[in-house]
Parts: sequence; C-alpha cells; structure tokens
Amino acid sequence: PFTAAELAVLQAEARARDYGFLHFPGQPARLSEAFLSDPRMRRAAGEVRHFDAFFAAPDKRAFVNRYYFDVSAPTDDRPFFFELYRWRHILDRESFVGVAGITGHGILLLLFAELVVLSSVFVVVPLWVLRRRHLRVSGRTPMLVYFSALGLGYMLVEIVLSQRFILFLGHPVYALSVVLSGLLVFSGLGSLAAGRLGLHGTASQRLAILGVLVVGTAYVFGLPPLFARFLEAEAAFRVVTSFVLLAPLGFLMGMPFPLGILRLKEQGPLVAWAWGVNGYFSVLGSVLSIILGLALGFTWVLGIALGVYFVALLTAGGFGRAAS
Repeated sequence: PFTAAELAVLQAEARARDYGFLHFPGQPARLSEAFLSDPRMRRAAGEVRHFDAFFAAPDKRAFVNRYYFDVSAPTDDRPFFFELYRWRHILDRESFVGVAGITGHGILLLLFAELVVLSSVFVVVPLWVLRRRHLRVSGRTPMLVYFSALGLGYMLVEIVLSQRFILFLGHPVYALSVVLSGLLVFSGLGSLAAGRLGLHGTASQRLAILGVLVVGTAYVFGLPPLFARFLEAEAAFRVVTSFVLLAPLGFLMGMPFPLGILRLKEQGPLVAWAWGVNGYFSVLGSVLSIILGLALGFTWVLGIALGVYFVALLTAGGFGRAAS
C-alpha cells in the first residue's frame, strides 16, 4: 500500500495541478474541475463512484459480475476485449446502440436475423413448396434432426478451432487459412473413405460420430498444453503440426453426412431435405458460434458442438433403410 506520506505528496500535487482521482484511498473520488466542466463528461462524473465501490467490495469477482458493463479481464477463451456489454441487457437501447453506434451484440443479432430470413427464403421455403409432400414418410423427424445437427455441429467446431489456432499460429489469417483448408481437405478424405471402404448402416454412422465425440473431447483438454509446448517453434513447424492435429477430427467429421445420405437411397426425395437443413443450420452456426463464444467462452461452444453431435448420434438409426 501507499504510505501516508506518499499519499500526502500525491494529494498536494493533484491540488496544485488540478488533477482528479478516480480512486484515492480513504477518500471519495474527486475529478478535476476541467473534467467536470465538459458537458460530455457529466455521466462519467456520476459513474466514477463505482471505482470506490469496487475497492471497498470484499468480493471483487461478485462486484464485476454485478456491474452493468462487462469489465472482466479478457482471456484466450473469451478474447472480446472490445465488447463491454452483456447479453442480459440486450433489450436496453444502449446495449444495442451505444455512444459510438451499433454495438457488437447488435451487429451479431442483426446478422443472425438476416441469415435466418435469407436462408429461409432461399433454402427452406423452396423445399417446402416443391418437396413438402416427401415429408409424409416415417422417420422424417429423426432425419431432419440428424442432418441439422451435423450442419450446426460442424460449423461450431470449425469456428471454435479457427479461434483457438490464432494463439498457436500467431495471426487470424493464418489460423483461418489452416483450419478451413485442413478441415475441408480431411473431411473430404473422410467422405471419400466412407464410400471407398463400403461403409453403410447405422453402426458405421454411430462409430464415426463416436469418434468425433472422443477426439473432440481430447481437443478440449489436449490442445492448450500442446500449444504451450510448441508455441515458440518455427512457423512452418506450427503449420504442419496444426494440419496433423486437424487430420483425425476432420476425417471423422466428414463421414456421418455421406453415410446418412446412403441410408436415404430408398427415399431419394428426402435427400434434398437432408442437404437443405444441413446447409441451413451450417449458415446459422457461423454467427451463432460467435454469439455463444461472446456469452460463454469458446470452450463451452466446443462442448455445445459435441452435444449437438451427440444428438446426431441419438437420431442416426431413426431413418432410412435398416442397418446392414
């Protein structure tokens, strides 16, 4: 702590220069006269009391959680240092449109609403007009849930890994390039393998999804220490290591969709619905992942993604031809 003599020197110097204090031990906060005379600073003058309240609070974490703005320290899991509003205040006008214009929360919600409308107009509505009679078959609900879960789960995983690998690769452009290309290439190889190896039936679907769940869970706990171990390695080595890390998960994530399509061979008209709902939820997942990351952190988003894949696991055997 500052000594009494040090505090006296600070206070005397502040009076001489008309400096204010956001917090001064043992005294109420006092802003400078020049600061208070600016009409734009009137609100700040009222808010300065929160600094005294913070230092007086016995539980600092509880104080930060109760505070209107999110002033908690950013982390690699929630790196949104530029966004100070909370989702629980989203109905407040200021949380949606702040002093500097529309907030990050507002942008995300508008973008999500836009995607819902456009995806519905160009995907769901045409399918409903042209193919709704094909939904009069048994197993349609599990089929729709299965392919929707695959689309949403894949996108959540992709966005989370793109964010996670920024720390390892050093720049968002590098992370996005490596993660997108890696997942797409290895998912394509997984889809190819599913066809070339003659895999079919519910058992193959469930094994592939179980593989995604196991490897994804390993990523939750295994990526942070691996990144810390090789963070100072050469850039080329980190890129190659990233592709190696992405290979097993990408390969497994590429298998459930074609295996599900194979099960619709005897109900061909439903294939259009499978593609449609998968694409619809993939589009929504791109923004939803950021919304969830902002609210909960990306570790939770990855956990939610694995939960979505678990839903696909539960519905894998509820549609299409019988397992063989």
